[in-house]
Amino acid sequence: MVEVKDIDMHYLDALDEENENLQLINLTRSAMIAVARELRVARSHAEAVEMNAWQRVRKLYMLGMPVNELVELTGLTKREINKWVKGLNNEQTD
Repeated sequence: MVEVKDIDMHYLDALDEENENLQLINLTRSAMIAVARELRVARSHAEAVEMNAWQRVRKLYMLGMPVNELVELTGLTKREINKWVKGLNNEQTD
């Protein structure tokens, strides 16, 4: 417990600095919560877009489009396309 006689400018300055630090922490925490929420939404959206692209690539492959054309069309690598197509081939054999 602080007594009145112990309160001086140094004590008040220390309290003020502590208060500013707590405010910064709280503002940063609030900002981080908002960014984390945005990140979750963005990841969810990205997963949905990827699933849509994956389904369309597989459909185009099934319709006879060559892998090289799929690479040019999507900007994905040949390895990525082949991985998706391999998943399709595994499903067809099951």
